[in-house]
Amino acid sequence: MRTIRTRLGSGSYITVLLCLPCGACVLQQPNGTTDINLDTGSETTQISGADSSSGDTGSSSSGAEASGSSSGANDSDADSSSGAPNLCGNGNIDPGEACDGNLNPTNCTDLDPEYNGGTAMCGPDCQYDISMCVRCEAPELAPCDADNDDPFNAIELDCDLNPGWDHGNSVSLSARNLDSGDPTALRVLSRYGNHPSAFTPRAGERALLISTSSLPPVDPDTGVLTLDPGSMSPGVNNGNPDSNTGLPDSVIVKAQPGGNPALMQCAPDKDCSNTLQGQWDDTSNVYDLFYVEFETVVPQGTHGYELDLAFFTAHYPDYNESDHNDIFVLWSQSERYVGNVTYLRDGDKLEPMRLPELVAAGWLTLDGTKAPELAGTGFHGQDKPGGGTRWLTVAGPATPGESLTLAIAAFDLNEAIFDSALLVDNFRWTCSGCDLGVDCGLRLQQ
Repeated sequence: MRTIRTRLGSGSYITVLLCLPCGACVLQQPNGTTDINLDTGSETTQISGADSSSGDTGSSSSGAEASGSSSGANDSDADSSSGAPNLCGNGNIDPGEACDGNLNPTNCTDLDPEYNGGTAMCGPDCQYDISMCVRCEAPELAPCDADNDDPFNAIELDCDLNPGWDHGNSVSLSARNLDSGDPTALRVLSRYGNHPSAFTPRAGERALLISTSSLPPVDPDTGVLTLDPGSMSPGVNNGNPDSNTGLPDSVIVKAQPGGNPALMQCAPDKDCSNTLQGQWDDTSNVYDLFYVEFETVVPQGTHGYELDLAFFTAHYPDYNESDHNDIFVLWSQSERYVGNVTYLRDGDKLEPMRLPELVAAGWLTLDGTKAPELAGTGFHGQDKPGGGTRWLTVAGPATPGESLTLAIAAFDLNEAIFDSALLVDNFRWTCSGCDLGVDCGLRLQQ
């Protein structure tokens, strides 16, 4: 049955009730009425609030779709624009949804490579909530060591003390302490040795060389440091402190093991790598102690740091002994980790950065009797010259926003005849950081 209201030109209406052959004619509230304007010939479909199941699904329904208006039903699970049910919250990921409830959380980096941390959870609209996503705020560092001999600037630290540098391109230090009573134990240089490229800075124009010996001055015109053949074997005692009771209490470096097993359940203020106790204890004799410590705030979104270094020693090859060796330690004091960072990984076992372990790992590859890279370093020549590594990288973990303290200790252990040196450069932040048991510690540069 269909009701048609026809408007006459005078404004009055005639109502006609038609029985259609498709079924019985029943008098009831119509699903829709059609107004026909006799003056213009146009028609307008009006949708009533009647039950759509009342038996007529004719032109009134199609008119509703054409107009795009609401059905009048007050359904909270319906999409207000399309009339389709709103399925968000039903526990399924439906068309148009990125997630639903606890389903399908994702790493922020999968949504946008500019994020380097955080998890995108599901929002109330079944789209990802990126409020917990984190971008790395580590500055792109600009070296500042071209015109000065500051040992911290030489390794890309504290540059914002210089005009033209600020927090946006520098690693700002909140504290720094370099404890070397003898200034000849370190040198800021543009090249170490005669080789034109083997031991030049990894960043900027200067690098820092520290030693258990006494080093001659660098060339004032070129910044190059060269030493005579065999001058580190024997070396020269410098004026830095000696002790027969181990390291002084004033330094944060400690030999006591702090992890059980290593790198796990770290005890406060002890070596969680468990690599230092085998090198020395509190009764060891320490000679020519060099110590540097600095503190900085880790940028947001930044989970680690790296430093480049190269190791040289006159103990190679004849004095390859574990208890008479020179020690170099990078110590981390952070929320993530406390202990020695300069460790080598031998499968699941950690080893210290010590001559026997470097030789066993195949990293001490420069023999002073024949390696041209060592010419002019003091670890070359034919009479027990010594040896060295190529450039290594040490990586450590950090927590975004924390106050991180790092320290480097260098000293002769139980003897002061044969000397060693460590070339250090290119401190930088790493956004992704490193895993203590996988890629933190020492690694050989490719």
